[in-house]
Amino acid sequence: MLEIVNQSTEANLWRGVGTVSNLPEYSCETWGPGIRFGFYPLHGNFVGWWASIVEEMNEKDDPPGIKEKLLSRFGNWHAPIPELIQNTNHIIKNHISDRKPIKKWFSEKAVLIGDAAHCTTPNLGQGANMAMESALLLARYFEKYGVNENAFSKFEHAQFYRTKNINLQSLMIGNMSQISNPIAISIRNFILRNLPYNLATQTYDKHYSYSVNTTELL
Repeated sequence: MLEIVNQSTEANLWRGVGTVSNLPEYSCETWGPGIRFGFYPLHGNFVGWWASIVEEMNEKDDPPGIKEKLLSRFGNWHAPIPELIQNTNHIIKNHISDRKPIKKWFSEKAVLIGDAAHCTTPNLGQGANMAMESALLLARYFEKYGVNENAFSKFEHAQFYRTKNINLQSLMIGNMSQISNPIAISIRNFILRNLPYNLATQTYDKHYSYSVNTTELL
């Protein structure tokens, strides 16, 4: 996403919206060696999806082309993945890396929020959420202290550790989901199969239930 990259798994990401004959009633992410595919139902028979493959940054897809490349990697995966790729007209490709959490989001009368201050990989689905949280939290500090460096400093201090935590957890999940070593995959799968459901969902529940309105201003 941005510069200052951690020593993390580098991957390319493809995204699209396609149609399927039988709309799934669930969201799903499936993992393979250094590769994964996820989807979620929308309206009608439309399904949003993403695919991620560990490979060189911005590796070219032509020839044979994006759709052909993805079908060569996911064509024998479970339904509706092959049909979904085949029935997608426009596919977007981006490179994914990770920026180390850094402080000093402001200078004089300018302050950064959202990805400009605390970008993260999308493994926890929190990037856009944190941008909206930061906007609301910054507005609350403006209301209390005015538009000045004091408000900027208190806003950064209040939001930095939450965004840093999400950044590092998302990085860990991304690395864990796309490991390629067969032994490491077996160990990971054994742990996940035997992990209690409540513990497995604890990280997501904590972030999804968070409300910036409850944050006490410094």
